[in-house]
Amino acid sequence: MRRPLESLARKPFYPWFVVANVCIGAFMATVDAGIVNVAFPRLVQVFHQPDLSGVEWVSIAYLITLSTLLVVFGRLADLMGRSRLYTAGFVIFGAGSALCGLAPTLGQLIFFRVLQAVGAALLQANSIAIITAAVPASRRGRALGVQGMAQAAGLSVGPALGGVLLATLGWRYIFYVNVPVAVVGTVAGLLILPQDAPSKRFSFDFPGAVLYGGMLVLFLAAVSLMGTWSEGALLGALAGVLLLGWFFLRRERRARDPMVNLKLFRNPVFRSGNLSGLLSYVVLFAVLFVTPFYLEQSMHLPPIQTGLFLMAVPLAISLASPLAGVLSDRWGSRVLAVLGMAVSELGALGLAFVSPAAAPVVILFALFLVGGGMGIFTPPNNSSVMGALRASHLGVGGGLLNMMRGVGMSLGIAAGGTFYTTFQHLYGALEPTAGFRYTLLTVAVVAVLAAAVAARRNGPAGPEERGAGIGEGVAL
Repeated sequence: MRRPLESLARKPFYPWFVVANVCIGAFMATVDAGIVNVAFPRLVQVFHQPDLSGVEWVSIAYLITLSTLLVVFGRLADLMGRSRLYTAGFVIFGAGSALCGLAPTLGQLIFFRVLQAVGAALLQANSIAIITAAVPASRRGRALGVQGMAQAAGLSVGPALGGVLLATLGWRYIFYVNVPVAVVGTVAGLLILPQDAPSKRFSFDFPGAVLYGGMLVLFLAAVSLMGTWSEGALLGALAGVLLLGWFFLRRERRARDPMVNLKLFRNPVFRSGNLSGLLSYVVLFAVLFVTPFYLEQSMHLPPIQTGLFLMAVPLAISLASPLAGVLSDRWGSRVLAVLGMAVSELGALGLAFVSPAAAPVVILFALFLVGGGMGIFTPPNNSSVMGALRASHLGVGGGLLNMMRGVGMSLGIAAGGTFYTTFQHLYGALEPTAGFRYTLLTVAVVAVLAAAVAARRNGPAGPEERGAGIGEGVAL
């Protein structure tokens, strides 16, 4: 293993330089997500769309691509080396961002968002694995808490920056802003990250990757279009998902070197952590997706003020994540995971019963609870999941964990949009804000389910889970 800057590698705080480089990628990706969320109403106008369905694909295509490739790239990273794929992710993400800014049509913008998602998948598939391998288990929760803070900082900056860019320079600059950050991340990755050697025996499960990708794309497309597809088309898509899923499971059980080792899911900590993580991101992104429409259409706020309101969510995440990471190193993950989802549930309920005439501080506090709950939940949950893995499974395990996040984000956006439209159609004549209210009540139920899954975790609940799989400071 070669470390480009030996002067840094010899320092006791070298792992934190690795964490810092990972945080650049986390910050960049979440800045982009926050900006795009605020820009949806503007993109509807710019591309002359009759409704939200077309513009939704600016996010949905990105998230489908991201979710599909995370596990594939995680497995490739275990075979080819994590650091080189991570650094390549900066290059591709930056190039995709520049092309998104140049896109003359909505179709081309969606296409270049797919390219951007390829870069994001290379970054996210490796980020948690790189941190887990570089940082001793006794400080893993703290390191993942710092990463969570970087992600939240990006989400904090994104909405406000998006509002400013939309009001001054135009929508194209919401993508151009990623380019200089990608350049910094690329240079830092080349100088800082340890260059791990590829596996001596390269054996990648290509049939498994194809079956997995087809299954996930079809599932996410069906979920995203469930409000527009006919009943027959939707049932056909779901039947296709089940068929591909059956072939995928059969292939993975028989493959000598499967893309996904199904034995990982026998571990209750790994299994429940992934499921509760998926549900938590359904909660977060459903809130982030529908709230701008409530603020702009019911409260008549301009985009800049909408962005400032939404900043409450990532600000709360950034404050809660480091503390939750430190506490998880001492107490374990179960209590904090349940507490986090309970706090997010209270926030969703608060938003559901707020009125357009309510004081702004009430809405801000409810959004702060949603974000604070996510900040309490995520670092302990991620630390416990990665701590349950062997070093040889860090890449695919991290890919699965991030894939669950991507699926949760997609489900949150798709379900949030569908529930909002459906409830507004059913009850809007009687209650102007019915779509928002009943969607948030549904979100609160999902938060309860996530807390229940975390509470029923059968694995160890205390600090002993920290070294369950990889030991102290496993080398990259």
